[in-house]
Amino acid sequence: MKIQVREGELGDAVALCRLRRRVWLSCYVNAEQGITKERILSVYRFTDRESLAIMREALLGGEGGEVGVFVAEALLQREIRKVVGFGGVG
Repeated sequence: MKIQVREGELGDAVALCRLRRRVWLSCYVNAEQGITKERILSVYRFTDRESLAIMREALLGGEGGEVGVFVAEALLQREIRKVVGFGGVG
């Protein structure tokens, strides 16, 4: 598998919000601390309009218009790509 990093595009917003949701649910659930999947989902919507708007703003680079998000894609097969990570520049 080959990984490619590129500038994020507006069309990445939904995939990035879904990835963020998967990451939060796999990393931050902690029953001992009372942090359940249900609690995370009740506090963070991840793919609602507001979350998508915030992600789109980041992809546009915010007020300065500079690159705001880099996207890591796995090249699975010819022409098939999957977003596997992202990072913001602030």
